[in-house]
Amino acid sequence: MTLRVRDEKAERAVIGLVLAGAPASATALRQLDDADFTTKEIRWLFSVTRELFPKVGTPSAEVLLHELEDDGAESEIVEGYGRLIRQFLTDIEGLSATDLPYWIERVRKRTRARRLVETIQGTEETEGVLELLEDDRVEEAEAAWMHAGAKARALDSAADRGDYLADFEERYARVKDMIANPDKYRGIFTGIGFLDHATGGLMEQEFGMLIGKTGTGKTSSLVFMAHQAWCQGKNVVFVTIECPKPQIEYKLDSRIAGVSSTKLRLAFVPGAITEDDLRKWRRAIKRERKRRKNLFYTLDMPEGCRPADIQAQLRELSAELGVTWDQIYLDHLGLMEPNKPTEGGSTDWKNQIQLANEIKQLVRTDGHLSAWAAVQAKGNISNRKMRTASSGEVVGLYSGLTQPANLAIVISRDDDDESEGDTRMLWWSLNKSRYGGEGRKRVQYHGATCYFTDQIEDDDELGSQ
Repeated sequence: MTLRVRDEKAERAVIGLVLAGAPASATALRQLDDADFTTKEIRWLFSVTRELFPKVGTPSAEVLLHELEDDGAESEIVEGYGRLIRQFLTDIEGLSATDLPYWIERVRKRTRARRLVETIQGTEETEGVLELLEDDRVEEAEAAWMHAGAKARALDSAADRGDYLADFEERYARVKDMIANPDKYRGIFTGIGFLDHATGGLMEQEFGMLIGKTGTGKTSSLVFMAHQAWCQGKNVVFVTIECPKPQIEYKLDSRIAGVSSTKLRLAFVPGAITEDDLRKWRRAIKRERKRRKNLFYTLDMPEGCRPADIQAQLRELSAELGVTWDQIYLDHLGLMEPNKPTEGGSTDWKNQIQLANEIKQLVRTDGHLSAWAAVQAKGNISNRKMRTASSGEVVGLYSGLTQPANLAIVISRDDDDESEGDTRMLWWSLNKSRYGGEGRKRVQYHGATCYFTDQIEDDDELGSQ
């Protein structure tokens, strides 16, 4: 059996249904990319369609041809593509417009198969990945490949061995170097003082979780922490699954420029934003362009994406941009699916535990990387319960979900908060740490500028470390 790395029928169905104005056309244009199409003509049509989408909505066949004419294309080219478009529209006769999501998924599946084949070329230990791909079991092949990478790293680590007394000089030299060059050994700080003091930041190959109910500021917390990492000279990727890409970047704009993200999002409302705000915003971006050589990259992934999808994107971006990623931020875990689902839907608790383990595998496989992920708290846990529970109780409430995490933070609202406007008080609880300590502290959130600080008078100090 040969590897199926293309599905021309699905590609033609997608472009045909998009040109016909199927209801999920916007989803196709958002979730797919030119590289998802293996046929030159379809790739060109999709590229033009996606380019026109922000201007005129989902373009029809007539709009595409008109665009060609406006670009000065020769009449033979316009006629040729006209025939091509009519052929695509003929291809979809008998297909239901409501089936577009099914065809989108088929195209995405073949893209993942192609990327996986490219990744494993020239490698030896593939753990039966090619056989799974030959059987068209792409999800299982992705999971097997990630497992193979984690296993290889574990074996490499196990190979680091030696006599205790003979190795003393090596350990001594490392400790001396830690004293002389502490920055080499620190993790990436979050910007929350008590948390950084207690943990030393998130280290390479570590995985941290932010757990909280809706409205507790998980997304804003991740943006704040990602900005802190960026300011430390790190290359960061913010993977947004819940919010549109501009919404994440507006939050970052507000943090950098001091202009409320609400003003930026609602600029169409008369008087919502002033010329002074716009000048502040532009000046701040100009300043950052001069200052930053490292990258803050926003990656908008579709709901239902898998860790293997994200890993493929990270490697592709690394090759394209020539950078090594230091930290990724995932918003949020509940909207993803594991590479290898267990029984039940993607929101089944066992699937969430499997997903957390796969994220941990991802950062350990890529070596230099670490990751923070937001996790939606279970609805039956009250803010007060989350705030007052001990570490063991909270971890117990999440029944294994935090097991892969090196750090787990529970965010909850302060029930006694009387703050007004965009400011609110939250409880941040360190409920799992590599050092075994725990503690909690009140944190003030300034929504207008996406800023968090724990430098406030509090009535609960950090517990013993």
